[in-house]
Amino acid sequence: MLREFIATRTRPQTFAQSSTPEVVIERVRYLEACFQVADDTAAVTRQPIKLLGDFKIGGKQAHDANIVP
Repeated sequence: MLREFIATRTRPQTFAQSSTPEVVIERVRYLEACFQVADDTAAVTRQPIKLLGDFKIGGKQAHDANIVP
């Protein structure tokens, strides 16, 4: 979920300053080099659906379930 990382790091927060586009690009490239990033496919979508059923999550938790490995 590099899109989520990009959105979060470029959005002003009350608890942290946003990063410049250059810094975000550098960090995304680093993450891509260090980790295997799952494509947004049907197989990947099944995992948050399973978590939703198993743990009865909702709202922001459902969104955050998308980043659980």
